[in-house]
Amino acid sequence: MLRYGWIIVLGCLLAAGIAWAEIKIVILKDGGQLEGEVTETEEGYQVLTRFGPRLIPHYKVKKIITKLEPREEFDQRREQIKDDDADGHLELGRWAMMLKLSDKALKKEMLELAKQQFQHVLELRDDDDQAKLLIRRVDGELERLSKIDDTPPPVVRPGARPGGGGVVPPESLVPMEGVFRIRLAEVRFDDAERRKLRVRFRDDVLKRFASMMEGVDNFDGKKFRRWKDARKLQFILDNIGRENQSIRNDMQITSELKFMRDFQRPIWPMLQRAGSCADTSCHAAASGAGGFRLLIPRAVSSTDPISVRTNYTNFLVLDLFVSAEDLRLIDRNRPVESLILQYGLPPEKARFKHPLVQGSAIRPIFSGKDDRGYKQIHTWIRSALHGPVHPMYNLNYVPPFLSAPSDEDAPESPEDAEGADTGASDADASEEGSSDSGAAPPADDAETGPDDADPPAP
Repeated sequence: MLRYGWIIVLGCLLAAGIAWAEIKIVILKDGGQLEGEVTETEEGYQVLTRFGPRLIPHYKVKKIITKLEPREEFDQRREQIKDDDADGHLELGRWAMMLKLSDKALKKEMLELAKQQFQHVLELRDDDDQAKLLIRRVDGELERLSKIDDTPPPVVRPGARPGGGGVVPPESLVPMEGVFRIRLAEVRFDDAERRKLRVRFRDDVLKRFASMMEGVDNFDGKKFRRWKDARKLQFILDNIGRENQSIRNDMQITSELKFMRDFQRPIWPMLQRAGSCADTSCHAAASGAGGFRLLIPRAVSSTDPISVRTNYTNFLVLDLFVSAEDLRLIDRNRPVESLILQYGLPPEKARFKHPLVQGSAIRPIFSGKDDRGYKQIHTWIRSALHGPVHPMYNLNYVPPFLSAPSDEDAPESPEDAEGADTGASDADASEEGSSDSGAAPPADDAETGPDDADPPAP
């Protein structure tokens, strides 16, 4: 008994040691730096970074400092500046202003401290134009932060917006500004995407960003200007927060990204086959079906603005739709549970079955999980889209093509309702099958593998 007691005490001490571990910054002689828990060994310094452990030889390390909280570091830096050192206060204010912080309250606090430093500079040098400019920037950022709604965006569900019918006016489509924001959130900087990426930088955004980065360690403005646009875009996105919309909104990706090229072909043609989701007899009908409506673009691969906006509107309808059972058409966290896949399977092979339409099951799009089309859509969700966490689009737009499902989509009788898939787990189904109810066993051709197994790549 005593032995187990010591084990518990030792476990508590180890847990406490982990909690007390200090985060340090290892500054290298070549100008780079690493951040994490540091342990010195005979071979060098073991740094446990968020990407995994790194062993840095002693001779490469310039110094190691303890990472402080932003306010603590500000106070420490402030103590080292003489009261009449205008340049020192200007640099401290710039440092506080440039901190990348996700916490809005902390960001506002550091901006206020930065503003105090710039105001002190004006007390020492009332004609300092740079301090005046920085105060205006801080005021603008504080005003922008005050307008940000902290409540999460509502989940779009059936009944959230009225359904549409007839001719779709252009103002009902996602605007081009929204298209650019989606591209900025979904862009992947792999080699294939980089080669095709075209970017438009507006309103001197590169100069504004370079000005923001003045004084930041290792930033070389001349070198930055020589980079290709794709590298500039990636660097800027890596060095600004999600909340910095003034910079993000002035960077527009004008080339089409892989996720949308794949959506245009092969995904959309599969959905538009006769009897499929985007057929005019189903969700592409003027009145829609099942709680949402899809649109027929002029030309799927066209670059004219209306076709582009139509494609992105269709994508948003599929991406935002959530069923009454909290199931998504596109589930980035668990792609195999995406209704766009489940509803396309034969009923005996689907975990979540498509509701009956006028009392009958729909014709499946896929023959099974080995179907080429199934694997293409699964790979698109898993690999082409950002996940498993959905990126923030920061849109002021919700597709107006979502409505409550009609009575035709509901089971027509209590027996149908009992037979409809309710999203029960395989374990629940097994328990029901093992009861004395005399339930029939699964069909011989039903898949018996786990529902969440990844299919082989196409």
